[in-house]
Amino acid sequence: MKKLLINKIDKMKKTIRITLFALLISLFSAFQLSALTGFGFYVGLSTPNDKVNDVYNKDNIQISEDIIGDLMREGTQTGYCIGIKGRFELSNNFTFKGGIGWNKFPRSDIEIVDSETDSLLGKIKASTNVVPISVGFNYYVFKSFIGAYGTGELTYNYISNAVETPVGIDMPTGPTDSRVGFGVGAGVDFDLPIITINLEAKYNFMNLIGKVSGEEDKRYVTLTLGAIF
Repeated sequence: MKKLLINKIDKMKKTIRITLFALLISLFSAFQLSALTGFGFYVGLSTPNDKVNDVYNKDNIQISEDIIGDLMREGTQTGYCIGIKGRFELSNNFTFKGGIGWNKFPRSDIEIVDSETDSLLGKIKASTNVVPISVGFNYYVFKSFIGAYGTGELTYNYISNAVETPVGIDMPTGPTDSRVGFGVGAGVDFDLPIITINLEAKYNFMNLIGKVSGEEDKRYVTLTLGAIF
């Protein structure tokens, strides 16, 4: 009975993820390319919390029938991000936006420690990539040569990991996940004659919807510099 309930919950979560992803694509497609009022790219820094490199979404693994290894993760270091985005002006204060990006977090070490003896069984090396597909809005507090705004967006996040495992320990080397999350932040536009320079800070929650049992909240902050034509 319990297993049947878990299967139903998993199917429900999968349906929600697929529905929200379809909604993201539909919203973005609803605005034709001819309606674009701005299109550009951005680069910047991505600073993660200490859960982003939880590549297996759990704290321990079964090494053998008698041995359980606890996963001891070090904090993930600051990575970088790049991406493209489009804007559709709805009014003087509201702008609809959509885009796709890539966040690269550098390799970090995960120690496998015997849960009984605390002895080191091996060390995993893992790096994480997050590809967010986003749709949302900017609300401009004021807008002239300099425009200041608050921003919010819904994101579909594809999360992939590259893992190097110790010899003799059989674990997946390329675990992937897909999660629905959101981003909130603020930015400033500098409207120059040819291009608009954009500076934006944003808090990103990667896995609001779609988490498995025991999965921790994964978050990161981005600070980006962009050019919009």
